[in-house]
Amino acid sequence: MRVVVRGQVSLEFFLIIALFLVFALWLYNFHGVFAEGVYSSGLAYQQRMVASSVARLAGAACLNGLNLSFQLPCLSRGAPVPFKVLAHNSSRVSVSTLEGDAVGLSACRVEADFVAGCSGGVGEWACFSANNSRVAILRGRCG
Repeated sequence: MRVVVRGQVSLEFFLIIALFLVFALWLYNFHGVFAEGVYSSGLAYQQRMVASSVARLAGAACLNGLNLSFQLPCLSRGAPVPFKVLAHNSSRVSVSTLEGDAVGLSACRVEADFVAGCSGGVGEWACFSANNSRVAILRGRCG
């Protein structure tokens, strides 16, 4: 009779642990969904996305020897936020606002120094002009 009771207690203990683990997994996933939503809507996330996009486009322009025009997105925190694109003959492309910087890495050397903003919810154009192993990023469309 004692063996049956021990087996039942072990089984109940196992079920309680299994339910706790399922609940913990659900809670962790629930937290991840909310954290991702808050994180992805922030200005810092937008900056990182712009910095990586600009760096990738600079690399593509350089490696293919092309001039590319790209309409920069608007950074927004309820209202449009101007940002500065900065790179001084290096592979590091920085996108800066008053709240901080985000950096993207390019495959080639990049030269850029301009402030971009939004007009009517539409971002400004940038020209990625390739010259040998360098890319100059200029404000406006390529001519």
